Amino acid sequence: MTVPYGDDTPDKFSTTGWFKAVVFRWTGGIYKLIGSELLFYIFLWYITWSIVSHFTFLTNYYDGYVKTFRTYQGTIRVMLGFMLVYYYQEIYARARRIFFAIPFPDSVFVSINAVVDGGKPGGRVLKQTIFRYILATTFQSYHASSSMFRHAYPKPWDSMHELGE
Repeated sequence: MTVPYGDDTPDKFSTTGWFKAVVFRWTGGIYKLIGSELLFYIFLWYITWSIVSHFTFLTNYYDGYVKTFRTYQGTIRVMLGFMLVYYYQEIYARARRIFFAIPFPDSVFVSINAVVDGGKPGGRVLKQTIFRYILATTFQSYHASSSMFRHAYPKPWDSMHELGE
């Protein structure tokens, strides 16, 4: 049987109002299934903890525990700080190496454009041919290394031909 919950939810979003209304109305909810046992064990744990802490922490050992814990916590913070900085540097260096390993043909294009004279009869055709080869190589390397690129262009030679038209 389906239970409609739309009448119990408020018009405007609130952090606790809708949760209580829906949970108490929900007939097959986990809270109704284990709710009484959960409350019993929480109450039992609270009573046990109160008795144990009352007899244990009234001695002078409590201050020693707190000092030891604070020393441990301070040591862990320093070590964790160094570890996080080290791992951050390693991750950043790895990402940087990967990013700069990606071939970007722009600097090669600028160099070829500066060296090959386009005013000569065969210069323009030579530049275009070199640019095509570089772009084809770049396309093939992207296709070989990126699954997203492979998904966008499943057949590399046909895709290059379609892009060139």
